[in-house]
Amino acid sequence: MATIKQFKSFNEEQIDRILEKDKYDPEDFKTKTKKVQVLSKEATDMGIELIIGQLKLQTLKDIAEDLPEIQERLEKKSQTKATLTKYIREFISENPKHFFDNASIDLLAIILEAIDVVPSKDNALLADQALQTVQWEGIQAFLSRFDVAFLKGLCEELGLECETDSIPRITAAIASMEDAEKGQAPDTTITFSKKKLPIAPGVTYQDIYQHYFLDELVDYCAQNQLVKSGTKKQVINRILASFEEPEDKENAKPNKKVAEKSEKAKKVEKTETSAKSSKKSVVA
Repeated sequence: MATIKQFKSFNEEQIDRILEKDKYDPEDFKTKTKKVQVLSKEATDMGIELIIGQLKLQTLKDIAEDLPEIQERLEKKSQTKATLTKYIREFISENPKHFFDNASIDLLAIILEAIDVVPSKDNALLADQALQTVQWEGIQAFLSRFDVAFLKGLCEELGLECETDSIPRITAAIASMEDAEKGQAPDTTITFSKKKLPIAPGVTYQDIYQHYFLDELVDYCAQNQLVKSGTKKQVINRILASFEEPEDKENAKPNKKVAEKSEKAKKVEKTETSAKSSKKSVVA
C-alpha cells in the first residue's frame, strides 16, 4: 500500500504544478522538502476526515474519553457526532503517527473494519496499517480533485502507463506507482445526488453512502425490521436488497427479534378483535 512518502518521488517541477493546481504559490516554499510536507499534510488530513467520518458515535465517544485534550475542548458542549468528529479529526491531524501508535488494538481494528479493510493478524502491524490506510485514502482523495488531463500527464512523467480516463484508476495508479491499464479494475467513478435523498426504492448505493452516517442507517434498519449489525457497506447493501422483489431478498435478512415482536403484536390484535366480536354477538 502506498504512503504519503511517495510525494518525495515526484520531481520539484511536478510538485510545483500540483501546488499550483491546489491554489498554492510554489514560491512561498523555499525547499522541496517543505513543499512535500505541505502536500503530505493536506492529503493525510483528507484521509483522516474520510475515515473518522465512518466511525459510529459510540466509537467516537470512546476515543474522546481516552484523550484528555479532547475532553477539555468538549467541556460544556454536547457530544454530538459532528462535534466529536471535528475535535477528534483536529487532534489526530496534529500528529497522526503518535495517535495510531498509541491507540488500542481494538480501536485500530474498529477503524480498519469501518472502511472495509481487514485488520492484520499481527497486532504489531496494526498501527502502521491504520496510518497507511489513512494516507492511501487521503492521497487518492487529494489527487481526485484534479482533471483527467493533468493526472494522465503526471502518470506519463512518472513513467506509468495510463490507458484509461477513469480518475479513480489513475489516482490509484499514481498512489501505488503502478500502471493503470484498461480492464485492470472495474471503473469506480462515483456519481451521486447532490441532495440527501430519502431512503426509498430508486435510491442508489452512493446516494446513501455519501449522505448518511452509519448511525442513521442503523436506525433505519431498526425501524424497518432489518439486521442492524455490520459495516456501512454491508448495511447499505442490506437496505438496498430490501427494496428488491421478494425472491431477490437474500441479503435483506429481517431482524428476528423485531419480526417476532411484530408477529406477537399481530396475534394479540387478532385476539382482541375476536374478543370484541364475541362481546358484540352476546350483546346482540
